[in-house]
Amino acid sequence: MTVGEFERVLRMFADDASGLDLSNGKVLVEVRDELVDASLEDSLGQVYVVEHGDRLPAAKWLTRRIARTQLLADRIITHVEDEPYYVSPSGRLLDRINDAPNGKEAEIRDDVDIAVLRSLDGKAGTTSIHYLTSESGEGKTTVINRMAHVQAERFKRKEANWLLLPIRLGGRSFLSFDDIVVAELASKLRFPFFYYDAFLELVRMRVIVPAFDGFEEMFVERSSGEAISALSTLIRDLRSSGSVLVAARKAYFEYQSLETQAKLFDATSDCSVDYARTSLNRWSRQQFLEYAEKRGLSDGKLVYEKVQARVGGSDHPLLTRAVLVKRLIEVWEEGGADDLLERLDGDPDDYLHSCVESIVVREAREKWINKSGSIHQPLLSVEEHHLLLAQIAREMWLTSTNVLPKEYMEVVAELFVADQNKDPSIAREISQRVTHHSLLARQGIRYGFDHEDFRNFYLGEALGQMFVSSPDVRVDLANVLRKGVLASLTANSGANAAGRKGVDLDDFLATLQWLVERARPTSYIVENAGALALRLLELTANGGRTQQLSGFVFPQDGLKGRRFGSVDFRKCQFQSTSLDGAQIGGCRFIECTMNGLEWREGFVADGAVIHGGNGTGLVVSINGVCAPSKVRQALRGAKFRVQAADGQQDVPVEPDSDTILAESALRVFLRATHVSDEVLRRKCGGRAPRFLGSVLPKMLKAGILAQVEGVRKQRRFKLQVSMRAIAAAVPARVKTLDEFLASLKTGL
Repeated sequence: MTVGEFERVLRMFADDASGLDLSNGKVLVEVRDELVDASLEDSLGQVYVVEHGDRLPAAKWLTRRIARTQLLADRIITHVEDEPYYVSPSGRLLDRINDAPNGKEAEIRDDVDIAVLRSLDGKAGTTSIHYLTSESGEGKTTVINRMAHVQAERFKRKEANWLLLPIRLGGRSFLSFDDIVVAELASKLRFPFFYYDAFLELVRMRVIVPAFDGFEEMFVERSSGEAISALSTLIRDLRSSGSVLVAARKAYFEYQSLETQAKLFDATSDCSVDYARTSLNRWSRQQFLEYAEKRGLSDGKLVYEKVQARVGGSDHPLLTRAVLVKRLIEVWEEGGADDLLERLDGDPDDYLHSCVESIVVREAREKWINKSGSIHQPLLSVEEHHLLLAQIAREMWLTSTNVLPKEYMEVVAELFVADQNKDPSIAREISQRVTHHSLLARQGIRYGFDHEDFRNFYLGEALGQMFVSSPDVRVDLANVLRKGVLASLTANSGANAAGRKGVDLDDFLATLQWLVERARPTSYIVENAGALALRLLELTANGGRTQQLSGFVFPQDGLKGRRFGSVDFRKCQFQSTSLDGAQIGGCRFIECTMNGLEWREGFVADGAVIHGGNGTGLVVSINGVCAPSKVRQALRGAKFRVQAADGQQDVPVEPDSDTILAESALRVFLRATHVSDEVLRRKCGGRAPRFLGSVLPKMLKAGILAQVEGVRKQRRFKLQVSMRAIAAAVPARVKTLDEFLASLKTGL
């Protein structure tokens, strides 16, 4: 560290930067109302600070004395919640581009936390972004907290020189990213010693690695660009240094989708950034039994087998999602095994209701008891418990927050008991007890659901309840659907709840169609209605008549595992979806757009019809293959019937081998902003001589790529065109490389 770097960092911690004095070999600065007086020495280009007889390198003195990182390590250990019965999931690691140029994932069978910590030891000269991905409830937050504890312990033992700092964003929309970071330090960790600029300097120095939990789901789901702007600003501020961990509820790090990352890439193209990803696997029998053993459950094998028999397979969420396994075993521990197993005999697609029902029954019958009279009575029935929690979830959704102050929770409870005509004495008890419900948890000074799955489930319950109690269901439903993108769990729960409550599901579908016809194409209503409609189609599949849906937008993986037939989809849009487990025979897709389809070998569409443009202009890709002729061939191989629109000709264009090589090279830049020629050589494999000798020079001459300063005599390249232009041109719809490069320059 030079004197100039030392001065810059120290200014970020100073109470008054103008008061910093480094003259005459002295360090004089006021930090947190304390006057720091030390000496500064320079030996062979290395700066040392001498204070009270201790001589330390400047960087170490800054982190220990000024940043108080030892205290921060203590606060992480004390205030970051760690799972006492921690079970490490297995996972798959896709490393940085230089370590895995071919895009192959390495299997991590155990100790995912250790593997991720090892990968976060970033390299100099670049910002490392590591995505931690899984579905909701599969352990991202638990793994992050465990890694933070492990790293803090190692830091205190001087076995590590950096700390992992968990920062929970919780899916919140934010305008002031720096305020959230500093508030997390001050409120949660009780560590009010950093300004945001000081935090950034420590990240640049790789003393702190922030772990943003809940960041990436906003990336995918919000159209405002807030999250993209915040992350791209952070990357630019890091100036090609530091490491960042981003927890992702959905696998955003998809190489086949250029368009998804275009905004982020274009905003950070002037920085050196590389990306890695660890995807967590769902729990297997091994993790279930290990968790049961740690909880002291000796008959874990018996529990597993009984639940497996009830739910119909070992891949059911009750056995594979960590949050549900935890609740399942808690109920079993408290002696409710027979009752729980009886409730699991219901609809397997409504599994969360079965799990929650067992918790709420115990709450209603054993805990929420009115003891004021001679006969003890439950304060609320089981159904009323569900209604109260649904009302809380709806208020959180409409106010765009995951937590509510205690006073707000009490007001919601008071309004609920007023609607239920409860006696004043009972109403007071319910208002006082609401924050102590077993499905709710304190988060700082506020209260929220114990897990986002429970919040999403009860928001779905609120949607189903609207058709029973709302005086104007169209208005109320539109107000909820336009607020943001609903989780798939919420959509499924909403449809299931409506079915349980005896709602006419055909009327539900008709209401959704009415809302879609009157909504703007960019409204959240169109996509949320699509998510609800898919589950409703399953529930009404035996009606014996053809359903008609027009203008809907269906979510990612919307068709995966769906089973329905006799549905006409007209001018609908399907986001990329797997068809594994789907049964869609008898469906017609008329002038619909499918961004991407995937299926394993053996999938058969049973005569489903794709009508319009021979399918090749409507289905963008199949299993990652975008060539029109191969798309058409794959559709027919899966027994899709492809019918062209009247008078429309299908003239697919097959790009030549040089164009395919150029496309392959461009996809590499999704994993790093700067790429060496060695990485490109390994990516192209046996075709590398052709690429390096012919294709690469043409890309450089056309201004698509530019050479930058290399390392160890390697050439390094960066993009000279925007990722949006690439997303518009890939897959190639032209034959020759020259035409393809021209389309990149014009953005066609």
